[in-house]
Amino acid sequence: MTAPETPETPGTPAGSHWSGIQRQGGMTGVPRFPWSGITRTVTGRRLLLQVSLVFLATLAGYLVAALWLYPAPLFDETRAVPRVLEMPVAQAEQTLTDAGFRVKREGELSHPRLPAGAVVWQDPPPYTELGTATTVTLMVSDGPADRAVPDVEGMDAPLALRVLQAAGLPIQGVDSVANAAPKGTALATRPASGVARNRNDRITLVVSAGPASTAIPDVSGLTVPDARERLFDAGLTIGRITTESNPGVPAGRIVRQRPAAGGLAAKDGRVDVVVAGEPQ
Repeated sequence: MTAPETPETPGTPAGSHWSGIQRQGGMTGVPRFPWSGITRTVTGRRLLLQVSLVFLATLAGYLVAALWLYPAPLFDETRAVPRVLEMPVAQAEQTLTDAGFRVKREGELSHPRLPAGAVVWQDPPPYTELGTATTVTLMVSDGPADRAVPDVEGMDAPLALRVLQAAGLPIQGVDSVANAAPKGTALATRPASGVARNRNDRITLVVSAGPASTAIPDVSGLTVPDARERLFDAGLTIGRITTESNPGVPAGRIVRQRPAAGGLAAKDGRVDVVVAGEPQ
């Protein structure tokens, strides 16, 4: 007994791989759903299996490349770059690292206000929205630049001091010397004007103590109180007192003086003395 033959779908050649697939369609023979019934045949199941394997292999290759060869996150998290200007560089680097960014130092730059080691410039600018792991470049201050000593010769001492301070130069002190210029007139600076000095170097202002008209007495061999009294009687004052070892002079006695005795000094001028004793 022979099995009944399956009627061919109109428009489908005999022996075609589509033969035997039950389709639903119109009189033209074109199915309304071309893939309907495809899984009912060995050929259809094999085709879907091959397509699925190709898709899974492609997906697996992408994941291997994305996660193993390039271990960056698939989706970067966007964050705002923190503002680290004026921070100490160590604190700035920690702040950026905690926010998920990388840090690179570009170099150093002089700044008139920020101390050495503070951040003066960052790129990208603060609050820029960027993905994490982006590199932020920092420029660090090396402090104020070296500055030239201004020329204050001929100014009154108070004005000369204000000019030096406005130039950002620390003042070590004021030294007075006998000079024909009126008392209190700025004569020079130590170091001299025009010399570029480090921002931490101190400046001494030299001013006129007036014309040299007072004879300087000899105070060597005296104690400091006796020397102060003798200088006062001559119209002078005792200046800087230093000590040095000198076996030939009793401790507490003056070894030498500056300016030397016999010369002239301005009225109210100072005389520095060196006293025998243990150096301090």
